[in-house]
Amino acid sequence: MTLGFVCVILLILIRLFKDGKVPEDLALPHVVRKLLGMSWMIIVTARNALLVLICGGISAILKAHNYTPFTLTHDVPPGVPAFHPPTFTYCDNSNNVTTHKNFIEICKDLGSGIIIVPLLSLLEAIAVAKAFSKGKKLDATQEMIALGVCNVVGSFVSAYPATGSFSRTAINNNSGVRTPLGGLFTGVIVILALAELAPFFKYIPSAALSAIIFTAVLYMVHYEDVLLMWKTNKPDLLPWGTTFVFSFIFGLEYGIIIGIGIAMIMLLYTTARPKISISLKQTSDGTKYVLVRPDRALLFPSAEFFRSRVTKAFLTSGASLSDGLNTMVIDGKKLTEIDYTMALMLKNVSESFRKDGIIIIFTHLKPSITRTILGTQPSVFLYCKSVEQVQDVIKQQRY
Repeated sequence: MTLGFVCVILLILIRLFKDGKVPEDLALPHVVRKLLGMSWMIIVTARNALLVLICGGISAILKAHNYTPFTLTHDVPPGVPAFHPPTFTYCDNSNNVTTHKNFIEICKDLGSGIIIVPLLSLLEAIAVAKAFSKGKKLDATQEMIALGVCNVVGSFVSAYPATGSFSRTAINNNSGVRTPLGGLFTGVIVILALAELAPFFKYIPSAALSAIIFTAVLYMVHYEDVLLMWKTNKPDLLPWGTTFVFSFIFGLEYGIIIGIGIAMIMLLYTTARPKISISLKQTSDGTKYVLVRPDRALLFPSAEFFRSRVTKAFLTSGASLSDGLNTMVIDGKKLTEIDYTMALMLKNVSESFRKDGIIIIFTHLKPSITRTILGTQPSVFLYCKSVEQVQDVIKQQRY
């Protein structure tokens, strides 16, 4: 614990003073000042590696004197794994019984995990990439191809499955890596380390490695995002808070899945409950009509909601048929899209209203929306290009 706290404090202090410079009031030669600046830059950039070397050296010295106060890393087999085709069989030694399983039996044991595990791995990889992209464009297809190629090639050298990892990515970012090209250098160093340095890994204290991961992930907590969400759009705190809490309870992958589910429910609710402006208007000759203005696309989740609002439009307008009100105008100026269910609902409502002596006139519809409505083959479809032309359509219907 002591070693872990000392390592954490040391790494945090180095990070806090990473931009430190030699004081100008010190009378030092230019060469010495430049050398000190370069040395500090190397220490800041390689602080994680230097910490491992220092702690490993201390552990090796203590172990040479038969004193092991730290939990050390287990032995790592030296050398690079042999290149061979991946095996498609599995030897199960559970319950003191050896069972050989072929590929089909392995797939049956995995069950739905064959789909869920790759999906969770992909979600984590995209989440990691978005967290470190800092708002730049992210190509999810490229991420999928990269993960797929890595896992296919890695299977020939018995590699662990390649997925997105917040801790490893945070350490890379903390060490100065800025592009995926850093993975090339990491891979070369890992191969060289396995070939030449593997016997020395057993001296690295686990507390030192934990401190590196802890301090790297610590700076990924963007508490200022919570304040921005509170100031801009408070409902966004719901999926954020849900993901945050359930990631601790069930694990990162399931936390992301639950957060995505909450976000989808919120998105579906927004789609199912569009804002519909209903007002009472009249033409230049005094003819009253109800103007209905939806503010977004109308799709099947909002069909029943829109029907109920339109049906109650005459009641909410404060007028009735006895007042000479028998026209409704649906203004599609902000209507970007409708689907088959909504188009069929508009047809049924229009025909139902017409039986009661109420006509529905559409205006400001996009050509694609007009084609969708006409595709349902309504008995009557009244349309005008603008609200100002409503009076002419009403007169034509009277005559």
